[in-house]
Amino acid sequence: MAYRHHTCTRDTITSKSFFQSSDEVVLRLMLDQFAPELERLKRATSIPNKLAIKPTTPSPSQILYGDDYDEVNRTLVGILSLRWLHNRDYETFVGSQEESVKLSKASFEWLCELFKGGITSDANLDYLVTSMIINDLGKDPQLAKDYEAKTGKDIAGSNHDMILYKAAVSGLVKCLDRLCNAEQEELVRSLKLGAEFNIGQLAQAENVPASLDGLLDIERYDRIFEFRFMEQILDLSGAAGHTDWTCAKKTNEPIFQAYQRVYEYVDDVIYRRLPVEVAYNFILKHRAELVHGVGFRKLDVRDVHDRALTRLLCMGGVVDLTTANLYSKAWLAIDKNIREDLVEKLNLDGKHGRPAVQATYFPALLSKALDSARPRTDEGRVETLQSCLRYLRRVLQIDELIEDDAVLVVERDLLRVVNDVDYTVPNILDSADVPEWKVAKLSKFRFR
Repeated sequence: MAYRHHTCTRDTITSKSFFQSSDEVVLRLMLDQFAPELERLKRATSIPNKLAIKPTTPSPSQILYGDDYDEVNRTLVGILSLRWLHNRDYETFVGSQEESVKLSKASFEWLCELFKGGITSDANLDYLVTSMIINDLGKDPQLAKDYEAKTGKDIAGSNHDMILYKAAVSGLVKCLDRLCNAEQEELVRSLKLGAEFNIGQLAQAENVPASLDGLLDIERYDRIFEFRFMEQILDLSGAAGHTDWTCAKKTNEPIFQAYQRVYEYVDDVIYRRLPVEVAYNFILKHRAELVHGVGFRKLDVRDVHDRALTRLLCMGGVVDLTTANLYSKAWLAIDKNIREDLVEKLNLDGKHGRPAVQATYFPALLSKALDSARPRTDEGRVETLQSCLRYLRRVLQIDELIEDDAVLVVERDLLRVVNDVDYTVPNILDSADVPEWKVAKLSKFRFR
């Protein structure tokens, strides 16, 4: 590996400077310590929200650069969220969260205790902050170009987590040099895990069971998952930081519960107490129980039709009866052949000879499409959902033969579709292009 090993010389980010200073002082500390990384984030691709009403206070990137940069704001709000958790500042953390889904005080305390147990030294703090800062560097198109210039290999078509991992291994993520040898190696292992397994994607059933296989390799490095989970909580907390930088908007109660279930079940997978398929189904079962609790019909994830619908409810982040009924109506009213195709494809786990397709950013596509349809009637929203389902059918379809039987998962990255399509135009997705697929997960074994 190309990253450098050296002796620890850490005298920068300390608990005192990070937790006891003002927000602005901490933001400027981040600029001082991670200027090249923040420059990359200024170029990073993101999903804009033109409908958002933003706070009147300056955003983190306005404070540092005098302008708004979405991924800088998202990352730095995640960093500030770490301070709110450490200082047990519940009111700031929940801020403008909607009352119906506001994070409970008990859940907030669970998070506070998690981070208290994880950050027991300045070295832990510096490691976690570094991990958080670099998390989305793969979204900078220049990073893949720099990698190609250095290695001659084109990785631009890979997902942004894989781009980050490969760039880190090649020595392009310079801030890793601030870490000690063991921490540096551990963080690179964490990036490798993140390139195949994304906690947020599991929480919303965006990925497939085969994506969890990498967890079986980290039993000897259980701290990797603990810190990866904390980093992903901070990433979630900053996810709406480009539209509201005053709080951890997305870490609300339903989403927290989904992440908490992931935390519990992944631990069981790592220590071989649960097969990956069973753990994945428990995630689906939690969503089924959640919507049943607000009055929706009981879903049985052992039934392939109910399991497919439950995956859609997960990807849509559905927590209320009205939205669950909209999804059900769209699902039942769509053409039978389309529905049966979706049932088949949404139940593929990713196996030898039967690879699954991961529709990355489809949850964001659903959210943006339905937000654009808000002024319409319920019938209009059902039509919008059906348009999304018809598009998903095309996304999940692989027409050509995949000859390599070691391919378990292929991925279609829908970010460009999310950003470029005008969702106010009815049925616009029927004419939208389907991105090329890329191999996302290979088995360790080949049978021919």
